[in-house]
Amino acid sequence: MRGRRFALLAVLILACAASGATVIAVPPESPPASTDAASAAFVYAGDAITVEAEPRQAIRGETTLDPGTEVTVSLRSTGDTEPRFVQRETVTVTPDGTFTAAVDFSQQRGGGTFSARLLYDGEVVDEAPGEIVASDGSTPGPTATPAEASSTPSTTTERTDERFLPGFPKSLLSGTVGDSVSIEITVSPGGTATLRIGGEEAGYETSATVRDDDGDGSVTVVFDTAAASDPERVLAVADDGDTLVSTTSDRAVSVPLDPGDYDLALYEGGHLADDDHLDDVGSLRLQSAPETESATPTTTPQAATPTVTTATSLATTVPLDGLDVVSPSVLGAGALVVGVLLGGAGVVLVGGALRR
Repeated sequence: MRGRRFALLAVLILACAASGATVIAVPPESPPASTDAASAAFVYAGDAITVEAEPRQAIRGETTLDPGTEVTVSLRSTGDTEPRFVQRETVTVTPDGTFTAAVDFSQQRGGGTFSARLLYDGEVVDEAPGEIVASDGSTPGPTATPAEASSTPSTTTERTDERFLPGFPKSLLSGTVGDSVSIEITVSPGGTATLRIGGEEAGYETSATVRDDDGDGSVTVVFDTAAASDPERVLAVADDGDTLVSTTSDRAVSVPLDPGDYDLALYEGGHLADDDHLDDVGSLRLQSAPETESATPTTTPQAATPTVTTATSLATTVPLDGLDVVSPSVLGAGALVVGVLLGGAGVVLVGGALRR
């Protein structure tokens, strides 16, 4: 008799336990270790990057960026360097964390100077001064005597201050075909500059001459890629305090523009396509517009035929407050089935025990 009571008690305990929901907490995985921000810088000896007036002069640097990453070396003549120049080279980081740009200085003379900027993802990450020496390592030649200097008025004084050279604060830009892109340029306060977008390689070209009427030394040009063939709409200035002096545009281009890279060139004043007045270069990458997803008709899923199985095979894991837990709803459903079966068995045993 006592054995039957213990058996009955065990059945009732199992039935009660099976009808409850169980939550099993699993500790979350440890977060990945944080990494330091990537860095990149020019490497040179002395106070400036020194190159010879020869082709394929190496400008080197090192970085913590991943191998295969592209960085851009942008060079621009400074002071009274003649002939003036702007050059840009995109190079790839090597497996040992270095990069090298081979630049042609064969058209330059010793004694010139330049500024070097290193760009990654459109941002300037390092800057350095540079100097050009003659191919034999000496500084060039004759300098003007005081008499000669006084008899010939200088025409480059206003250009020796870098603040008055037009430039791109951000020379690598990106946008989407069909949208408008804002291109910021710096100019001398109250001065003018000419922006050219595209060129022969891109199959499209447009340009605008703008004036900084509010005297803040900056003009933002808005490029409407959806109006690429309309010279009246393709370019505008964002600030009412500035003036769009004139524009030109290629009417034969397809609208909208094709995705791809479009060169940016900035000239002093209204000197379009005059390399003697080229002050800075950049690039605009236009990406394809994202495809619009069409609505997909949905169907109501058929109700699944209930099956009897063990509670452990029905358990699923879902995130909850940073922990992985076994879903109570799933365990509850399985436990309910098992509980009904065990409860029925318990009733039978109880009835038998009472009859005895």
